[in-house]
Amino acid sequence: MICKDCPFNKGTKVRGEGSRILREWVEETEGSNSSIKLRTNRVERDNEGQYDVVVVAMAPAREEVREGRVLIGISGQTLRGVLKQLGVEEFYLCNVLLCPIPDGSSDFEIQKAVDLCRNVITEVKERKPKLVIALGDLPYRTFTENLDYTITELGGRVIPSKVGPLVPLPHPAYYLRNPNDFFDFIEGMRSGLKVLNGTYVQVDTPELVVVTPDNLDEVRNDLDKADELAVDLETSGFHPYAWDPAYILEMGISRPPYNKAYIVTSELIPEFKRLLEEKDGVYWNGSFDASFLKVIGINPKVSFDGMLAHYTMDERGYGHGLKKVAGLYLGCEDWEKNIKQYLPTENSSYELIPTHIRYQYLSKDVTRTGLLKGVLTPDINQKIFNELLMPACRMFIDIEHHGQRINPVLLMEMEPVLTQDMEKIEQEIYDLTKDWINPNSPKQVKELVYGKMHLPIDPYFGASTSKDALAPYKDDPVVSRIINYRQFSKMRGAYVMNFAKYTSREFRIHPKINLWRAVSGRLSSEDPSIMNIKSDSRLKEVFLPEVGHVLGTGDIKGNELRWYGINARDEELLAIFNSQPTEEEPRANDPHYLVSRAAYGEEKADELRTPAKAVVFGRLYGRGKKSIEYQVGSGNIEKLMEIVDSFFPAIQRFRQEVFAQVKEHGYLESYFGRKRRFPLLTRDNKHNVEREAVNFMQQSPGSDLMLYNMLNIWENREKWGVFPFWPVHDSITWDMEDKGILPEMQKVLEEYSYEMVDHKLFFPWDMDWGINWAMHKEKK
Repeated sequence: MICKDCPFNKGTKVRGEGSRILREWVEETEGSNSSIKLRTNRVERDNEGQYDVVVVAMAPAREEVREGRVLIGISGQTLRGVLKQLGVEEFYLCNVLLCPIPDGSSDFEIQKAVDLCRNVITEVKERKPKLVIALGDLPYRTFTENLDYTITELGGRVIPSKVGPLVPLPHPAYYLRNPNDFFDFIEGMRSGLKVLNGTYVQVDTPELVVVTPDNLDEVRNDLDKADELAVDLETSGFHPYAWDPAYILEMGISRPPYNKAYIVTSELIPEFKRLLEEKDGVYWNGSFDASFLKVIGINPKVSFDGMLAHYTMDERGYGHGLKKVAGLYLGCEDWEKNIKQYLPTENSSYELIPTHIRYQYLSKDVTRTGLLKGVLTPDINQKIFNELLMPACRMFIDIEHHGQRINPVLLMEMEPVLTQDMEKIEQEIYDLTKDWINPNSPKQVKELVYGKMHLPIDPYFGASTSKDALAPYKDDPVVSRIINYRQFSKMRGAYVMNFAKYTSREFRIHPKINLWRAVSGRLSSEDPSIMNIKSDSRLKEVFLPEVGHVLGTGDIKGNELRWYGINARDEELLAIFNSQPTEEEPRANDPHYLVSRAAYGEEKADELRTPAKAVVFGRLYGRGKKSIEYQVGSGNIEKLMEIVDSFFPAIQRFRQEVFAQVKEHGYLESYFGRKRRFPLLTRDNKHNVEREAVNFMQQSPGSDLMLYNMLNIWENREKWGVFPFWPVHDSITWDMEDKGILPEMQKVLEEYSYEMVDHKLFFPWDMDWGINWAMHKEKK
């Protein structure tokens, strides 16, 4: 260590320390007044012993310098909390540099300081660790020579290094600014720590066998020995049902122990029909592969979808790609990196990849899909996965394949309809805010949502009006309309062509339903998107039943508020919902009407029910008075808020209870067992977390109740002569032979919903039918 030549030699040195305490004592000293004794707690730590886990950061931060201890600030506290959560009680902490790095230091100066400082590699080796955790780029570069990957690309993978097994992770300070990604840190740490007990998996390159007519029988006999088979396809594109459909290039298939992959060319895939239909199939994003197989007449048995399994462990709508998860849990290199050179764009066909390279790529895809089943299974949410997600996955595979008829002539006339929808949204925004704005104008939207509605400014995005910045407030009626307007605006010009390219030559659409895009479990659709179409839009006229059939729809009245009543145990609200309408009180079970009547009187109760409803949900989701006032007007706001509080006295208690659970446990569990994790709570994200937590408790079970009911319809489809298509928020649409079945369906769905909530509250269903999705009763 040559401090005199170091560019940072005037800094205070902060040395490494172990967590193991050798002894503790209280030291007494005299104060300024000799009669007063000052007592100081002293600790002697084991800084020379062996530690299985060593954590190395970059350099001391301000608080570390002030306290004279390594990783003692908020980042260090966050790190220690995760180690404790994962069962690591003993560890050694240090920085690459003993002194802080002055602001504005160059990379050259930092590297010079590393070269001149005490040898951190020697210090780490002396602790004889089984695992070293590098927090940030500097320790990662210091301990490794192979820098082909960034820390983000490594994603928690354990790699060899100069100090032994090393797991590089971003510094916790990064997650204080990006708390939504903190689960990546926990998951990376958990995966790396498996090194300690010998359960960390690091797979080898699989054996690859190309199937030919000569070895076909031998391959099928080998696969037939197993109860389950992993399957993956390489395709020419993404859309097997489109006007110009994509097709299968080859299939990869493997069996336990998943160290050998058979590559099956497209012309030989039908020879595996029995195996694919009878054996338990292990897939990654199974609905994608299954759609291509169904097109060629194979009905695959999708028993396990690894992507959905991982989604039950991490409910964010991203981060479930095979390469990322395999890198984390199987220690794989990113085998996709080598093929990108052959793909000019993200949507380029895999046909551009040389065949032998594609075969190697596919062999890793399919074997690692199989291996991940065994690795992930112990940690997945079994109830949600087995009882809801996998049955729904198989249902939507069949629904996507079946598709829905459309009116192609009417479709070609729809561009003006989108313009009408946009004008209607502009009017609705004006009705809510009394301001005319252009929802595509960032300046006008910023002034409206942050200046006049007083929505909180996210510390990460700032006063941005981007899609990601507005997403946390999408349940606000104004913000939701701004988002919808922008979606319509974006697709208006090319909507007809975009929609048409996903239409098959039989004039049917085959939307893909995503089960994993939202933390609440709410579904979404794509190719084409059909769930953002406004309920009163003429676009719905395009969607048709089968010839001679009609479309049916059912929706739950007050679904979200009913879930608040159940979750909050709000006896007053439950009593309203359970009231029986009478001649004297025909709206006795409509809480929004009762609030409106109490605030505005009998004559205006119907007219002003909507603003009353806005205040109810505004109070429930914690919107401030100014924000609610801007939406509904100031004339009666105080009285209206008082009335809402009197009708729903449990709201404040409920919000406090939900947030207390988040703070104590770091997660919430919905009525049906979904988890919503909040792994990092900061001063900056506290407001968003509180709002998202309360939203989750209503929206997640509300969405799942609809999905359970859709599965119920699916099970009874032949008995009722119906074919369900998709649930959209609080409604479900289906094709049916005879509208006369609706009363029976209503009775069954209401009884089923009542049973699903253990008879806590009745969920009434409204049923309707029509000759198109707009529910018209006759042609216009």
